[in-house]
Amino acid sequence: MKNIFKFIILALIASCQSNKEHQKLELPSIISDHMVLQQDAECVIWGWTDANKGVSVSIQDKELFTTADVNGKWQVKLPPLEANGPYEMTIKAGANQKTITDILVGENWIGSGQSNMQWSMNKTDTGEAEIKKANFQNIRLFYVPRVTADKPQKNVEAKWVICTPENIENFSAVLYHFGKELHQTLNRPIGLILSSWGGTPAEAWTSKEKMEQMPEIDFLKKSMISRTKSSEEDLAYFEKVIKDSESKTSTINDTKEIIGTYDVISGDNSEYPGVLRVTNDNGKLNAFFNWQRTTNNVTFKVDELTFTYMAKAFSPDPFTIKLKFIDNTVKGTINDGDGVGKSPINGVKRTDPTKGLKLGRPPYQSYPSHLFNAMLSPLIPFTIKGVVWYQGEANVSRANKYNKLFTNMIIDWREKWNQGDFPFYFVQLAPYHYRDIDGVDSAKLREAQFKTMSLSNTGMAVITDIGNIDDIHPRNKKEVGRRLSLWALAKDYGNKDLVYSGPLYKSMKVEAGKIRLEFDNIGSGLISKRGSLTNFKISGRNKKFITANANVKGNSIIVSSPKVLKPIAVRFGFTNGSEPNLFNKEGLPASTFRTDNW
Repeated sequence: MKNIFKFIILALIASCQSNKEHQKLELPSIISDHMVLQQDAECVIWGWTDANKGVSVSIQDKELFTTADVNGKWQVKLPPLEANGPYEMTIKAGANQKTITDILVGENWIGSGQSNMQWSMNKTDTGEAEIKKANFQNIRLFYVPRVTADKPQKNVEAKWVICTPENIENFSAVLYHFGKELHQTLNRPIGLILSSWGGTPAEAWTSKEKMEQMPEIDFLKKSMISRTKSSEEDLAYFEKVIKDSESKTSTINDTKEIIGTYDVISGDNSEYPGVLRVTNDNGKLNAFFNWQRTTNNVTFKVDELTFTYMAKAFSPDPFTIKLKFIDNTVKGTINDGDGVGKSPINGVKRTDPTKGLKLGRPPYQSYPSHLFNAMLSPLIPFTIKGVVWYQGEANVSRANKYNKLFTNMIIDWREKWNQGDFPFYFVQLAPYHYRDIDGVDSAKLREAQFKTMSLSNTGMAVITDIGNIDDIHPRNKKEVGRRLSLWALAKDYGNKDLVYSGPLYKSMKVEAGKIRLEFDNIGSGLISKRGSLTNFKISGRNKKFITANANVKGNSIIVSSPKVLKPIAVRFGFTNGSEPNLFNKEGLPASTFRTDNW
């Protein structure tokens, strides 16, 4: 009997040891070697193990214990740590153990948006020189791959790397320069998390739960249907959504639209799959890729017809775009911005219109929530300081919806992270013609961005002076990053005397046939650059705006016109391509605005 009892005891011990040894331990990729933990905050560490099993996390002299839930997920909050390092963290689940090394404690910022945030260092005007100097052991980079998902994902295939010339070359220029300014000013480690995709609208970065709370954009909600339909039905529905949501797809007068599917290599623009467009402008053919003019001398022919060519990206592969097209072969070359032929498409073979539609893995990076699911959800609840954002170009045709959409997206992120109203700083759109230099679509979107600052802990970097009306991707990303950093340094890091914004319209008053404008953020005073003030227009009750005279008077601007004796409204820089010259003395430009709502 004693022997049987002893055998049972030994068997139980062996069983326990076996279970201990086989207890799994998985961590999200953002919790890995070279990571940065947010200083002066409770940092969330999480992962997955066997259901209802214990896990311990230790760093420095601190050790925390927790138990996984019924799904195997566990989470702990590290007590606040002082900046610097490096540190080691050990995570144990039964006999399974993972050690994370070279951990720094500093400031974590996410950079997100579309192509201007994605735009890499090697494509900027100062890129070559800046890349050579980019050796910063205490700046760490985490580059989220561009993928889509129709449901929230738990992880991404990425890793933390140290900032070196090799690692920074294809990293976001805006985010890098923002982080470098913080690093050099604060003298503390900086973690930069890049999650962006060219040509994508704000709704793609918003959760399904939040989208469902916005009935005013029903057509976007409808596009979140289950991807279980047949290819033909799926394609048809996608096209309906695009038609409803993108007025850019309308043809230009006296042109012919050609529709169908082709495989085309996008050359130098391969990082930014999206829309290829060819226009016939008074007999001159122009090519655009994601609304950036790529060349003025390319020739496209389809049965000798001139046409406006619209194309929507089907493939998630950043090196190939699958284009809508029917009938005939496109002949010509897609060139880069220097006019050098990079992507010949002569004799491209026509493919099936539904090719590339993969059921169960939606390829559409513009679909609502798909980028949130794949490129943001896996980062939650990693502890961050804040977010910098550069996007809006893809929403220009729907600017009237952008303020609500963008505001709700910011609220959505803050709710999902559950870390309070963390800072959210964004870049106002630069001047660009959007095929109509005097149009107001992008001006209305800039206005929507301006209004978003009514939300707490938000700020806007104005770049009307460093854009390019012929290039939707301004090359001076260094200054964009610097201007974003001014907001963070002033608002979050105690530099209260720092002038962080250009003049922002506050109020108006009619005085003896003139209008007096008042501004916030005037710094040490208002000035005009490059001569007298430009881009001011004034209107009376007829609602017709004409060019106005404008002069600096103390901390105000006086606007008038002898043709408008009873003015009631002013517009400043309120066109797509306006490059106004009102600044504060610190060299920061004023945001465009209007006093009317017509």
